[in-house]
Amino acid sequence: MTVKIGTSGWDYRDWVGPFYPERGEPRLTLYARVFDTTEVNSTFYQLLEPQTFEGMAKVTPEGFEFAVKMLRDVTHRKRLRLDRGIKDDLKAFFDSLEPLKRAGKLGPVLVQLPPVFKAKLDRLEQFLSLVPSDVTVALEFRHPSWDDPKTYRLLESANAAYVRYDAPGRSPEFRVTSDVAYVRWHGRGEKVWYNYLYSEEELKPWAKLVEEAESQTKKVYGYFNNHYHAYAPENAIMMLKMLGRASEEQEALLSEIRSWRESLVRAEPRASLLEFVEGEVEARPSAPEPSEGVIGLLKAITDERRLERALKIPEEEVEILADRGDLIMARVRGYDVTIDLARGLILHDCADWDRQFQKKMFCKHLAALFLHMPPERAKKVLKWVLKNRDQIAFRPFTGDGRRW
Repeated sequence: MTVKIGTSGWDYRDWVGPFYPERGEPRLTLYARVFDTTEVNSTFYQLLEPQTFEGMAKVTPEGFEFAVKMLRDVTHRKRLRLDRGIKDDLKAFFDSLEPLKRAGKLGPVLVQLPPVFKAKLDRLEQFLSLVPSDVTVALEFRHPSWDDPKTYRLLESANAAYVRYDAPGRSPEFRVTSDVAYVRWHGRGEKVWYNYLYSEEELKPWAKLVEEAESQTKKVYGYFNNHYHAYAPENAIMMLKMLGRASEEQEALLSEIRSWRESLVRAEPRASLLEFVEGEVEARPSAPEPSEGVIGLLKAITDERRLERALKIPEEEVEILADRGDLIMARVRGYDVTIDLARGLILHDCADWDRQFQKKMFCKHLAALFLHMPPERAKKVLKWVLKNRDQIAFRPFTGDGRRW
């Protein structure tokens, strides 16, 4: 296949219902029956053991490919600087991918640079010189200073792909700089890009550009990152259908997803998809005022600035999706929060959490969740967090994990 379309990550709880059954085989196995590629996001946060990639290769069919995201140590913390030790980081990263190489399942390596990182062509050139010759890299530039003919020529000389992505403020345009093309659809949500379902009209110009890129390259990779509510797999199948590449099974699944959404709206127009999946569709009383006890406990795990911001988040922006003893699932300002007491796990996905979770501190979204929970429940869970803080795993929610 010269065009591979999939999603960014595959292990999302709110895909259960519209895309995955409630119980059954591992999600990656199920996912790979529908799509032939996916992005691995968890590698951005830490190195994965080779055994993890071996497992991924075993549960996916021949021809399946994984696009793997580059370590943030290289892209965000060290900003491609050779003098900060990225050579060792890159060696460890590429060595970990060997099982995927051996299985013939390694797609491009996605290198996403931070939006504040202005163009540094000397660093980019040094980085590209360290990439193994049998690995294709795709660069996603966020700062506009990189959009320059000098950048494109440097990518062309290294056969590195220029990533064209869709998001607010971006336009559909391709720069073909290698023998592969790479596209990402992040969504166009006002508060959160990823909480967005593309319409067919919005995807039409992208389908034309994918076809154009296919005529100029050996292969096109495309990934939908609008993962909320299983929007990504729905849009991915829509794109395949528009390209004339959707199978009968994929088209049937697309109809099932749409029927599922329609039935959900008919059953309870105001309920969130995740509440429907979890069987939590019920009237909830208004959140009580935060108590001094809750704030006092939050002060032990949230700095003053973030706590002040949390107090300004209104009740309507805090949605408790499920609260069942050992499991709390919520959405705060569009960002997911999962607190699993039984497993000792806290997952969240905002940008500030990326800084806070390593210090085992709360961001404003976590604090706001507890401020709008019933006070006794909030105090009980906060006391558990403080008591078991060293043992609790504070982690980013990436959507792929290692639960294949």
